[in-house]
This record gives sequence, C-alpha cells and structure tokens, in this order.
Amino acid sequence: MSRKPARFTESDLNRVVKIAKRHGSGVDILPDGTIRILPLDSVAAPVPVIAEPKVIMLR
Repeated sequence: MSRKPARFTESDLNRVVKIAKRHGSGVDILPDGTIRILPLDSVAAPVPVIAEPKVIMLR
C-alpha cells in the first residue's frame, strides 16, 4: 500500500519559517496542508502536542 502524497514538503516549511522569522511573524499549518504566515499579535499560545508524563509513585 502506498503513501498519500505530501501536503507540503520540509523545504516548503523551512522557507516559510525563515520568511516568518525575518518579518517577526508566526506560522500556522492547517490540516489540509495550507501554511499561513500570521502577525505575532494574532498567533495564539502554542498548544503542547504531547502532554507531560505523569509520575506515579508505587509503594
């Protein structure tokens, strides 16, 4: 079974991030693969993808 075609490539993302940093902006990636450059005042606080692991002490 083959993979789906990429919605965007790593080089696409690298280019956008470099441009956004140069202009003091943020980057938003939508589920459909759309990459948007946003002004920093409209960028929400980042949401952690992986929650911190909980430590459980057993006695």
